[in-house]
Amino acid sequence: MVKFHEHIVRIGAIGFTRDMLWRGLEESVRHPEKFIEHMESSSILSEEEKDDGLHLFRKIDFGAAVFHDEVVLKAKETIRTIVKAGENWPASVFTIKIEEPEDGQLFVRFVYEEARSEAPQHPMMLQVRRQAYEVKDQHLIEAIQELPAVYQ
Repeated sequence: MVKFHEHIVRIGAIGFTRDMLWRGLEESVRHPEKFIEHMESSSILSEEEKDDGLHLFRKIDFGAAVFHDEVVLKAKETIRTIVKAGENWPASVFTIKIEEPEDGQLFVRFVYEEARSEAPQHPMMLQVRRQAYEVKDQHLIEAIQELPAVYQ
């Protein structure tokens, strides 16, 4: 895997805790269609607790593309989504990591990796993809901070 993009989003909501953030991130993994535009549906096919965390095996449906992935949740720390290569996309890994350099200062690091068998895309197309990922991730964090479930 080659790192394609990495960026950090700061949690700006006052009083927003690591537990609240984790509950929101877990909700986004269990019900991604609520957070990702154009996703038609998702389902968790199975769950398995292993030494490295909870593994969710999902089916994700975008209408024109349906794929299966594996999500590994290491409680209140990282979420790692592993996607096998498909006919129209390379194998990839997407990692979300909660960082708290000081109590109450929360950041979320997003890392995108993919298997590449060919030369990278044109630099302008790479930049467009990176910007789209950053907008999607910022939207995710904003949506999580607005979830009533994380405040309970």
